Amino acid sequence: MGRRKSGKPSRAARVLKLLLALWAAGAVCGFMQLMGEQGPDWDDPEALALAAEAAVDGTMQPALTALLLVCALWAAGLAFIHSRPKRRIRRLSQGTRAITPDEFFRLRNGGGTRGRSEVLARDFPGIYILENEDRKMCYVGQATQVMGRVNQHLTGKGNGDVYADYVQGDRFRIRMIALAGSGYRDLDAMERDAIACYHAYDEGYNRTRGNRPA
Repeated sequence: MGRRKSGKPSRAARVLKLLLALWAAGAVCGFMQLMGEQGPDWDDPEALALAAEAAVDGTMQPALTALLLVCALWAAGLAFIHSRPKRRIRRLSQGTRAITPDEFFRLRNGGGTRGRSEVLARDFPGIYILENEDRKMCYVGQATQVMGRVNQHLTGKGNGDVYADYVQGDRFRIRMIALAGSGYRDLDAMERDAIACYHAYDEGYNRTRGNRPA
């Protein structure tokens, strides 16, 4: 797994720097405007110091208010950006029907040996969400053949904790989302966003947050 290089600042950091630069420019302009309105004698140090003090007093409150507004706008923008992947995953999930393991096996078997072969031939790359309804826990994974991988989890060849709870009788729901038409370019990004969306690492079965970009 690769780590993100730290030499280049993130987009959020660059936006914050830009907002702070604009705020500083506005504060300086306000200070200079107040100084000009007072018309001090620029050759008189004492008068200049008094004018500067008055200008600072007049600029301080608006500058602090503007700074708070800048920080609030940046935080709101950051929260919006971070929530976009989760909203996308939720939208994709809502577009797929959740099925039980029994329904999954019927779908996979296709009504017989021939039907099963036809179903497996239409297997697809994507992600899957295994949701334990009793424990309120999820497992998110990716595969180039989603149906085959889900079958492994339900037959003891995947995540051991998921299988243990399944054979114990916990109720599961399964969602399978194809990469094609999802708007994602690769499975790693799609899986990471789904793990975050379903809290599968913090509160679920996943032991990692997904594959990180190189």
